[in-house]
Amino acid sequence: PGTPPLPPDMPPGRYLRLSVADTGIGMAPEVQARIFEPFFTTKEVGKGSGLGLSVVYGIVRAHGGFITVQSALGQGSRFDIYLPITERSASREEEATLRPSRGMNQLILLADDEPVLLDLEEKVLRAHGYRVLKARNGREALKLYEAHRSELALIVLDALMPEVTGIEAARCIREHDAMMRILLVTGYNPEESGLKGIELADVHILQKPYTPRQLLDTIGRILSEQCAEPLRT
Repeated sequence: PGTPPLPPDMPPGRYLRLSVADTGIGMAPEVQARIFEPFFTTKEVGKGSGLGLSVVYGIVRAHGGFITVQSALGQGSRFDIYLPITERSASREEEATLRPSRGMNQLILLADDEPVLLDLEEKVLRAHGYRVLKARNGREALKLYEAHRSELALIVLDALMPEVTGIEAARCIREHDAMMRILLVTGYNPEESGLKGIELADVHILQKPYTPRQLLDTIGRILSEQCAEPLRT
């Protein structure tokens, strides 16, 4: 595919462009029009959450950038990400404000059935001073919790996962451990996903899509608390 036209709302300036292209089956226009919508997916039920590109879009826009797509059936797809280039360095005061607080080698258990998101979250947390255990579903998360419960500082669970959901895992953990800090992440409305009333069990909730900065800030606030108390982000 050729270079997509620039976004109409993109202001003049200098940008770094990152291009990713493939030679796959491509996308029809009606699919292209919706690919950045949360929960939109062309995969069958249970095979995809429809949050991957939505999360990418949110991260790019949070950094003042833009993302475009060019695709045609049978001709593959091309994505172009534009990130603004700044001419000045941030002051020390600005850096302190922009930089999320670093961990102090605390151990965090991450559970998500989306491998891309799970790997991204692991890299972000490790880069900011945390140790990480990974689980692909709630059942694995419970096994890792049993094996490392005395070391864990926080458990981050995707609310809806196969086999054992994050909600079920959180309730099981809370029955045995009233003090364990738990963060449930979800892209669904709490009213529709079974999360209504979960705050009664002192479980924190973070809505998808979120940026790495939002994840780090939320985790930092939770770990700074003396005990588990409900948090809305």
